[in-house]
Amino acid sequence: MVNNIDTFTAMDHNEAQADKFARMNGDARADQFRPIVEAYQFADGQPAEARYIREESTGQILNPHIAPTYAFVPYQERWTSFDNILADSGLDLSNKLVSYDWSNGGARAFRQVVLPAYNRTMRDDDTVALRFLEWDSVDGSSAYLLRAGFYQWVCANTCTTGDEVFKVYNRHRGRPRKEMTKHDERVMALKAEEQYENMIEMTKNALGEFEMFTDGLKELTAMPVKVEAHTLDFLNNSLAGENSQKAPVKVRALAEHLHANWAEYRREHDNTWYDFAAVLTDYAARGAKTEREIDARTRPQREDWAGRAIKALPQFAMAA
Repeated sequence: MVNNIDTFTAMDHNEAQADKFARMNGDARADQFRPIVEAYQFADGQPAEARYIREESTGQILNPHIAPTYAFVPYQERWTSFDNILADSGLDLSNKLVSYDWSNGGARAFRQVVLPAYNRTMRDDDTVALRFLEWDSVDGSSAYLLRAGFYQWVCANTCTTGDEVFKVYNRHRGRPRKEMTKHDERVMALKAEEQYENMIEMTKNALGEFEMFTDGLKELTAMPVKVEAHTLDFLNNSLAGENSQKAPVKVRALAEHLHANWAEYRREHDNTWYDFAAVLTDYAARGAKTEREIDARTRPQREDWAGRAIKALPQFAMAA
């Protein structure tokens, strides 16, 4: 039984993630955490039309009321579907690592798959690997989101590749049908097959995007930050656009906060644009130290912003 699923299972490079999850969560596996749909019961025991979602083993209610248009899809169903796509894509899945994270008692879920076979060394032992990220919920707070990005081994920093080449976004909505015809079933089957083939192609393309993204990242290792003010200019422009002086106070505060993090970070690291990028990926993975006060972004938004910002860094650094 899963005793506590509100716990972050950090990536461990030397231990199977399934074993680690079981050790931390009462000998359970991540795929044994199963939200299910149930109907409310009348006093006489008859089911009502209203439905709710609860976790099967703990009994915890994750969504107290499901709208008629809510399309419930268990986490494991989407995870299994993407695992099948990975298997059919032809990518090297050797030593694949998987980790999970939940919040709101399991009403929200995060899963990442890291593929160590695809990695790039930036400098020394600093290596980044291709990864795929999945966010989902069963409480209506977010849609299913699948992105590609990278995982940095040394510091466990993360971000997406910052582009739309690989991005899947599915809302939990559906049109209830009183009756499904044979024609409806055939059309849905054809659409599902077409989508599956498109997903395989997107997954293959994600590797090329990862390679181009890390090419740009590696360029930054040889680019020193010559003028300190340029890094703050970059943050302001990336967070608020070119008219940064009219940006909301919280946006300017976040830029200054990240710039202060950079000032602290470079005391013990090299003064390069690559090291500056490390501050951005740290923010993507962990958020700001005073995040509730200065930034309302979720982790998907942080990772997406960091990916787009880092992708623009080489051009900015060369012009600075």
